[in-house]
Amino acid sequence: MTRCIYKIINAVNNKFYVGSAVNFEKRKARHLWRLRRGDHANKHLQAAWNMYGGKVFVFVVVEIVQDEADLLAAENVWLKEHVGKDRKSTRLNSSHRCISYAVFCLKKK
Repeated sequence: MTRCIYKIINAVNNKFYVGSAVNFEKRKARHLWRLRRGDHANKHLQAAWNMYGGKVFVFVVVEIVQDEADLLAAENVWLKEHVGKDRKSTRLNSSHRCISYAVFCLKKK
């Protein structure tokens, strides 16, 4: 079980989605399951998956977080440092935050 901040990167255009997970392996499997089914909660990520196909997306752990209580705070710090203060985040639920693929994809790393 890996508690972390992660990115799903489109290797064709370097656009990416960022999220946090208490259990990265389980979260990755859930993302893949939803994307393959065509019903991912992030419609922009789903549209990119449909356009480019799953083979161009890479999952990358960008930071390991030791304490679960620090997970969202670590994600917020990561977003501010790597995306910029002008980007807006969207709360999906109490344990996961992401940047909309539509907004986030404008920032390349």
